[in-house]
Amino acid sequence: MDCAACGVAQPPPTGSEEMACARCGRPLHVLVFPALWRPIAAGLPATLAVSPEEATCYNHPASVAVIPCALCGRFLCALCDIEFDGRHLCPACFPTARPSGGSATLESERVLWDSIALSTALLSCILWWASLITSFVVLFLVVRKWRTPLSLVPRSRIRFIAAAGIAVLQLMVWGLVLTVGLVSLRRL
Repeated sequence: MDCAACGVAQPPPTGSEEMACARCGRPLHVLVFPALWRPIAAGLPATLAVSPEEATCYNHPASVAVIPCALCGRFLCALCDIEFDGRHLCPACFPTARPSGGSATLESERVLWDSIALSTALLSCILWWASLITSFVVLFLVVRKWRTPLSLVPRSRIRFIAAAGIAVLQLMVWGLVLTVGLVSLRRL
């Protein structure tokens, strides 16, 4: 629970009570429902609230709340509770939730930088006049994106290695062409 004025996290309440913020001293009225102390039940159907003292679900006012949302604090019934990455989220907060630790739990697509680098290197072999510029672009992509996750499916870095090899080879050819051109100009 956070203070509405200063946003500082407050110690967990022991029951329904009046308390003051530990930082700014603003009075806080804490109302604790029995759902806070109830163990988390997974995969249960929503049960109907019997008494008005029971906390009810934000989305289903007739159902008993089993847990609050970890992001917004709304009470959730067993039907609305979405357990994700060790946290319990409501359906409204789930799309915006980010996995902790950089896991690819919700990722459905990724940019394949290794394929982009290899395609650019191969395309510059066909468009040879642009290869002087694109080879530097390819080397930049290889160095810059080497540590980024490659794909959602297991994949090696062989495309990065091939793209870098092609780019270095193109630069060597350009170096040879320019060197031969300069030497032949000096002879004239």
